Amino acid sequence: MWRQVRRLLVYVSLLLCIATLLLWGRSYFAQDLLELHRRGDRRGRAYDDISGVVSENGSIGGGYVRIDHPGVAGFSDGWQFVTAAGPNPWPMRFALLGFGYWNTTLTRGATGTVYVVGFTAPHALPAALLAIAPTLAARRAWLARRQRRRIARGLCTACGYDLRESAERCPECGIMAARS
Repeated sequence: MWRQVRRLLVYVSLLLCIATLLLWGRSYFAQDLLELHRRGDRRGRAYDDISGVVSENGSIGGGYVRIDHPGVAGFSDGWQFVTAAGPNPWPMRFALLGFGYWNTTLTRGATGTVYVVGFTAPHALPAALLAIAPTLAARRAWLARRQRRRIARGLCTACGYDLRESAERCPECGIMAARS
């Protein structure tokens, strides 16, 4: 049971890693946004919330926008996928090596106050984290295969010394010989 769950997690991690690498390459040509739009009412004051993730220029990130105003026509609730071709319009507070952070308040005439918070990280970070499980699984499989092949050939499983003429111990490294 646990072996199947572990195998499923490895495959999901590998799939997400590949998707992150593809998104990384695409991020240099287009800005992709996956956003959740919500219209709310806070103590009689209308506002619009936009939460989402963005992929652009080798970085992936998330953010939150709250727009205080009496309500703009055409704002629709729900998930939206938007592909744009422009840089992040918000002023960055911190940006270094693909990591970035913004937290700002903008006051606009007719639309009211806009609160913006967000972060970015290089695509390499989630890709590397998602590659850990598949890499460990591949190494485990490679070591198990090497051990099976050494046992079948009559070699020491630890050092590869020829044990066909030896007794119970490997004369090279001293471990007990595994027999098929």
